Amino acid sequence: MKELTKFQAILYNLGGVLMLIGAIMPMEPSLTTYAAYIYTCGALAFGCMQLQQRYEGKNPALIRLRRQQIIASFLLIAAGIMFIMKVNYIAPFRGDEWQVALCIAAFIELYTAFRIPAEIKKENESGELD
Repeated sequence: MKELTKFQAILYNLGGVLMLIGAIMPMEPSLTTYAAYIYTCGALAFGCMQLQQRYEGKNPALIRLRRQQIIASFLLIAAGIMFIMKVNYIAPFRGDEWQVALCIAAFIELYTAFRIPAEIKKENESGELD
């Protein structure tokens, strides 16, 4: 996997923190409007930096996991858009559909966060044995 620069890594981590803050803020109803924009800014930063990462190898498992990660990034951004639509009462998303998209994306991100390093380790170990 291609590594991110220091600035990109900071933006990646900042995006993750903003998403977390934005997802928690609706617990206080008066902060929901701000939460939508904070979450969406975080999702854009996190998603864009995740899309900057590349896998140049030929391992089919890593290619599949990378595709899943890209899908999750788009779902995180879509959840932010749905959240803004909910806050501004824009059809068709006026309920909590954004939370469903967020949960699906979080599950995929969590899965790939553990599987990608394991696959890279396995690939490196098999390369050393050859």
